[in-house]
Amino acid sequence: MKKINFIVIFSFVLTSLVFMVYLLEDSSNEQKKLLEQMVVQEAKSHYKNISELQIWHDKYGGIFKKVGNSKKSDYKFSIASLNPKNKENIAKGFDKEALIYFEENKTKDIYYEFSEDYKKFNFMGVLKAEQFCLQCHTNYKIGDIRGGIRVHLPIETFNKNINSISKEYKIFEIVSILFGLIFLFVI
Repeated sequence: MKKINFIVIFSFVLTSLVFMVYLLEDSSNEQKKLLEQMVVQEAKSHYKNISELQIWHDKYGGIFKKVGNSKKSDYKFSIASLNPKNKENIAKGFDKEALIYFEENKTKDIYYEFSEDYKKFNFMGVLKAEQFCLQCHTNYKIGDIRGGIRVHLPIETFNKNINSISKEYKIFEIVSILFGLIFLFVI
């Protein structure tokens, strides 16, 4: 009888531990997704501000100028195109991938990705040809995708938060397993 009680308690504790670790991992992933959404929202806000401000178009003539000696932690913006008027705006790498995505998905206006280790974040918002664009970009019609605005965000704080979440949940998992094992050895 005592052996059956032990097996029942052992099974219950083991099942509880597995379930608790699963819930902790799920909660950790949810918190990481929320942080990702915050970074994407920030990038999207910068993209929308830049693309909607007529002042920007007047000041820069519709293109971004390269900024020298900028820090990794700076906010930066750039333009890329598959068919640029200015050759320094030719799309390569992520920019090219994003613009091809926009060409294939005409209703989408943003494209982004996080690296697997969360150390890199790439974001681009679409630039569609509008009436004022046609003065210089005569090879487009209104609504055509003429390029994209790349938004570079400093993500050091995001990286620290992601690492903190991972560490804290690992500690919770280890403590939960230890308490479960201690409980099993006590009974």
